[in-house]
Amino acid sequence: KNGTVSLTSLPRDTIVDNGAAVPKLNGVYGLAGGGDEGAQALMDQVKTLLGFRPDGYVVINYRVFKDAVDAMGGVTFDVPMDMTVNDPDTGEAIELMAGEQLLNGDQALAVCRYRSGYLMADIQRQYVQQSFLKAMIQQCMAPSKWLRLPAVYQAVMNNMITDLDGANIRYLALHVLLAGLNDIQQNTLPGEGVDYNGASCYGLYGQSVVDMVNEVMNPYEEDITIDDVYILTVSDGYLVESTWRGTAFDASSYEYN
Repeated sequence: KNGTVSLTSLPRDTIVDNGAAVPKLNGVYGLAGGGDEGAQALMDQVKTLLGFRPDGYVVINYRVFKDAVDAMGGVTFDVPMDMTVNDPDTGEAIELMAGEQLLNGDQALAVCRYRSGYLMADIQRQYVQQSFLKAMIQQCMAPSKWLRLPAVYQAVMNNMITDLDGANIRYLALHVLLAGLNDIQQNTLPGEGVDYNGASCYGLYGQSVVDMVNEVMNPYEEDITIDDVYILTVSDGYLVESTWRGTAFDASSYEYN
């Protein structure tokens, strides 16, 4: 209602209570069979982490992402470091140099998939992904791109799974674009890397997550409390409920080499 957009990432390695040997958030969608059932299961799981269930979902794949960028005529973006990424379709290497440049769909996808050279791997990749989406949204509002917007919209609509109807999507798209004229806030749920059953996971700081939810995304008039969420981390090799505060890694301050 204040006309702003906040992009908040839930790290894929976040520990969740799903009964798996390595209970990560990124396994929820597939374990439920994908598609609408997988998305519904994922939103149920997200409710345990955020204290509210999202109103809807949109599942997009690599092809949608590439087609949308190409429909825009490319996106200008400051690539954070030299990187080599294998194309997910052909396996061929895509090499990019650091610096601001116009990226086509394949190159943009490569930038958003890259993580091996970052200090905090997936956490840093999420920040770069958010930064790219922010640039994409803001560039969509440039007058030179207006004639391309119908093609961008169609590229997305042709290849996605969602429980939102067309009116919902058009309403949200319009307001996101309008909000893109202002600054777009970037967040990642705060936590730290932990090991569980021999796998690298991400344990959230429970109270810090609640604080962030209330600051940037709480849909209710009353604050969400720690009693409204069920957040896990690892202590002495065991899963335990996380209720503490902590200082999360600040991806925006990371110095690229």
